[in-house]
Amino acid sequence: MGRTVCLQLRRALWSQLPQLQSPLRAKVEYNVVEWQAQLALPDTDDDRTIAFAVRDSVGLLGWAPWWEYRHRDDVFHFQVVRPGKRYQMHLSTDGSLQVEEYRLGIWPVVNQLHALMSLPNSEFMSWWGAFTELTFWVVLLSAGSGVYLWTRLSAERRIAGFCSV
Repeated sequence: MGRTVCLQLRRALWSQLPQLQSPLRAKVEYNVVEWQAQLALPDTDDDRTIAFAVRDSVGLLGWAPWWEYRHRDDVFHFQVVRPGKRYQMHLSTDGSLQVEEYRLGIWPVVNQLHALMSLPNSEFMSWWGAFTELTFWVVLLSAGSGVYLWTRLSAERRIAGFCSV
């Protein structure tokens, strides 16, 4: 009995603090856009398959993190996340989909692109990984050769200064 009361209290507190349920929700969110769609549901019970099918059928880019899957009152709640946007999806058993689109701004995009190598359903972002890898090696080799040439130049200056005295 005590454990049940504790769990009910925990659920009640958790629902009152939605910003603590996920690190993505803790960010300041601007420009919320809501839209709806009617979909044909895939014939499966696997949450991941359903989330990916819904994401693909509405033409979204991004990941559907499994830790954000929730079932409440015959509605499947999940998120699709990509740099700069987060989609909160609510799929009911009759196939109606309600979407809340959160636009996060330019700095979260810059932060999320920092180590990104690819993005599901995006042709451009598959090139982004190769571009960042190439850029990393060019900067690293440029810095290394610059330090090497600087040390060689200062050694030659020391020799020239010593010989001129």
